[in-house]
Amino acid sequence: MIGGKEVVVHAHRRLRRGALIWAGVLLALIFSVMAAWPGFRDSETGVLTDDLPTAVTRAFGLSDLGDPAGFLDSNLFSLVLPLLLICVAVAWANGLTAGDEDAGRLEVELSLPVTRAGLMVRRFIVAAGWLVGLGVVVVLGLLVAMPALDLDASLARTMGATAAVVLLAILHGAVYYCAAGLGAPRNQALGIAGGVAGAGYVLRSLLPLSEPLEPVEVVSPWYWLLGDGPVQHGVPIGGAVLALVMVGVLLMVGNWGLTRRDIRPA
Repeated sequence: MIGGKEVVVHAHRRLRRGALIWAGVLLALIFSVMAAWPGFRDSETGVLTDDLPTAVTRAFGLSDLGDPAGFLDSNLFSLVLPLLLICVAVAWANGLTAGDEDAGRLEVELSLPVTRAGLMVRRFIVAAGWLVGLGVVVVLGLLVAMPALDLDASLARTMGATAAVVLLAILHGAVYYCAAGLGAPRNQALGIAGGVAGAGYVLRSLLPLSEPLEPVEVVSPWYWLLGDGPVQHGVPIGGAVLALVMVGVLLMVGNWGLTRRDIRPA
């Protein structure tokens, strides 16, 4: 369909420059984090954290800092990388959905031979594709940095951890998409997506500090995908499947809301 192709091309062009900038930011992050590895490897970091409860070391990213897998989980995959990619996903979802609707930019593309849901889903798929591309950049950066700094972690688990973080970001982008589809203005949708991200992190990382509250972590998307450390222990397959299902459900609910309301005027 010509209209659908034009939507994809236009969304791709809009995100391309930002994606290239974020690729550079992620590479700078990876190299700066990895540059600290020799210091942790040659230190007695483990002695300082051995007496801390497991929940504390996981919550604050202090677990097994002298171990290659623990170093990657603590310094890259526990918070910093997921947070950055979630911010990117939500920002892109905002620009392509509620942001455009509030600014009155949707009318032009809605004149093409494509449904509202088709328009928005294509835009979301383009954003998800660019997020996957950023994940590839992360893997390539790690492939360069890990051998150079003699960081001997499982390549398969490192790639799996990167894929899990990308899926976590796509899931939060889908949360924004759903809220926008149901009619939430830009600021409200941003608040909902940000609230889900913040609550998910707290549920996984901070509530388990209290033993009676520890079981609550299972409702967190962060726990579904990152578990107890994706490089150390692998990505939970069940959690990844659940996250994929949730992305599909959120997109369907957003499309349902979009087709049952009027587009807001600028």
